[in-house]
Amino acid sequence: MRMPPRIPQLPSTVSVHGHRLQLELVPSQTARKTWHVTEQLGAHLVGQARLYYERGEFSMETSTGTIKDADWGVVLMRAFGRSWSPPR
Repeated sequence: MRMPPRIPQLPSTVSVHGHRLQLELVPSQTARKTWHVTEQLGAHLVGQARLYYERGEFSMETSTGTIKDADWGVVLMRAFGRSWSPPR
């Protein structure tokens, strides 16, 4: 008897490199799980990316390519670290 795939439990909000992100799991019956990642700037929600999980690995598409790692935090840090630099 096959067990359904285990869905990793991610927090609903996280801060990465100064970005406040909301993570929302998209309901799905497939083995590949998807979270909508929305950035919050003040009272406004801007941009939306997708974080994927399949076969023990998280991934995210960026303008510079795909980032993959077993740790979702590493994927988000690399994705948002590429697009963000501290104010001068």
